[in-house]
Amino acid sequence: MVVNRRVLFVDDEPRVLEAFEHNLAFDFEVETAISGAKGLEAIDRARAEGRDFAVIVSDMRMPQMNGAEFLAHARVRAPETVRVLLTGQSDLEAAADAVNRGGLFRFLFKPCPIPELSRVLEDAIEQHRVIGAERELLEQTLRGAVGALVELLGLACPIALGRAQTVEAYVMHMAGKLGLGSSWELRLAGQLCLVGCIAVPPEALARHFAGERPRPEVRRMLASIPEVGANLIAPIPRLDRVAAIIRNQDQPAGDEFVARGARLLKVARAADALTSRGGSVAAAVKALRRAEEYDVALLDALADFHGTAEEGFEVRMLGVGDLIDGMVLDQDVLSNSGQLLVARGREITLAMLERLNNFSRTAGIVQPLRVLVPCGKPIVRVA
Repeated sequence: MVVNRRVLFVDDEPRVLEAFEHNLAFDFEVETAISGAKGLEAIDRARAEGRDFAVIVSDMRMPQMNGAEFLAHARVRAPETVRVLLTGQSDLEAAADAVNRGGLFRFLFKPCPIPELSRVLEDAIEQHRVIGAERELLEQTLRGAVGALVELLGLACPIALGRAQTVEAYVMHMAGKLGLGSSWELRLAGQLCLVGCIAVPPEALARHFAGERPRPEVRRMLASIPEVGANLIAPIPRLDRVAAIIRNQDQPAGDEFVARGARLLKVARAADALTSRGGSVAAAVKALRRAEEYDVALLDALADFHGTAEEGFEVRMLGVGDLIDGMVLDQDVLSNSGQLLVARGREITLAMLERLNNFSRTAGIVQPLRVLVPCGKPIVRVA
């Protein structure tokens, strides 16, 4: 792993900045800025280039924007960058304010000897490395936890996962049309919006997704799906807003981001309920407009949804023994008795292959299966 040794020095005195460059450039990748505003520009430029600073060192006394104010802004723009303040003995109160507002790693008194500053920079770089390693570990844990939830939903309730994939596609299409970006939280909310279905008996769920009117006791189970799903997701670090979106999907509420995500889910799920019965997205949007309870801007954004192009894939008809992970199912997988095992659109995983092979040897599976194979992926046929 390459250690980031980029350090940004911010000071309103050019001679001080020149001294930092002269004395520290051999050991660190030094960049300087003559004011807080120029420092923020340097941070934004570095982020745009994908070359964040490991450490920012700022003087306290600067015109227009002092060090405390600058480091507070820097914390918002680059939260993982480690921040150090240089201050005079008379600025202790202001330094304390900087610690609180800027989340400082250290503050040093001026004049600070170069050897001491160099030691602090080495400590700060190590702190930045640790922060990055912890973030990477958390992201890997998060991806693993979400993947496990999706895999379990696919095993326990394949029809729900198939419907959630359509909902996710609708959500991301609307988000893109409205300029909301490809928020990973919105994407996860779409993927996991039906994870609460695992609390509903499969037979009742199948009848519900087929459009049958549920009995009162089943209706209560169905109404609990968002709450059950949110409670499953909420304990996972960094997924609190995803859980809130899922919890509020039937009655959008919460802060601006959560309420918007909940409205996206509500429209996407309603459209999926109509298109799953054979209708087009355009017809579904027209019907939802008449209902007058859905966000008009979201319906406008969904109206031109035409599905996703399967570029880079070729269609194959294969038996279960020919499947390998990375392929995508282009049809529902059914047992010989008609039980839905895996819904169309799922990427084949090793756990799924194990399940399909077990069913193939026992209950039997309707074959061959239509799958999408990544172009150039070799097919190893099993005798």
